[in-house]
Amino acid sequence: MDIPIINAISNILIINPPTCLFLLLFLLLFGVFNTANAIKFESYNVTCDIDQNNKVHETIFLNIYNDNSEDIKDITYIIPQNAYNLKVDSDRGIESFSKNPKEGSTEIVIKLKNPIKKGEKGYLKTTFDSDIVWDKGDKKLLSVSVPAVDSNFSMTVILPTGAAVVSPAEGLLSITPQDYIIDTDGKRIFIKWKRKLSENERYFTATVSYTILMSSPQNQTPAISKNIYYNILIVILILFAIGSMYGIIYEKKKNISKTKYIKE
Repeated sequence: MDIPIINAISNILIINPPTCLFLLLFLLLFGVFNTANAIKFESYNVTCDIDQNNKVHETIFLNIYNDNSEDIKDITYIIPQNAYNLKVDSDRGIESFSKNPKEGSTEIVIKLKNPIKKGEKGYLKTTFDSDIVWDKGDKKLLSVSVPAVDSNFSMTVILPTGAAVVSPAEGLLSITPQDYIIDTDGKRIFIKWKRKLSENERYFTATVSYTILMSSPQNQTPAISKNIYYNILIVILILFAIGSMYGIIYEKKKNISKTKYIKE
């Protein structure tokens, strides 16, 4: 039986039915991906949400179709990077879940409550945080790669609030590959790729260079609050000073009136 092999710089999925029927293995040197008819990925969606601290919150969503007689029950993810805050979800239910750090990578072993039987579909959703943004001073560079499999593929990179796309250096492109679409909600920039992905591409790699032009509203709140409290204090002090001066002037006028009355 053929064993599918997958190369991924960012994320690797190993699917192990009870007798290790399928194997998607990370092969760094050769980057080969041989597809077997046992499993198909109908859709493949990746989202990279970058926060204000340039941490990446990544979500990988796979729609899986089992085209083999063996049940798919055990699933193992190997992420070749240090991942944390890991969460796994599936419409088949999660029976058990474990995470094993391994020399700069993270292995996640999952057992489904209800196996994906032959001719059936199921989805797998994995979310995790990672540090894959390179700091170039005032410029930041995100570089993310995922395995290329025959599927309807999409990737979305969401920049932090107040970020703008810039060239990492003279003569270099700010975003690759070039078949992207840029969208915004007025606060954040969304960079999107959508294509029919082929296993012959081996892997899909996206890079985005950006800079932070302004702090997020959340980060500005403490400063704004301090300014408001400071201005209120100034107003109170001014009113207090005006009140004190008025009181002094009133007392002086009152004393002068009393003096005139006594003299008369």
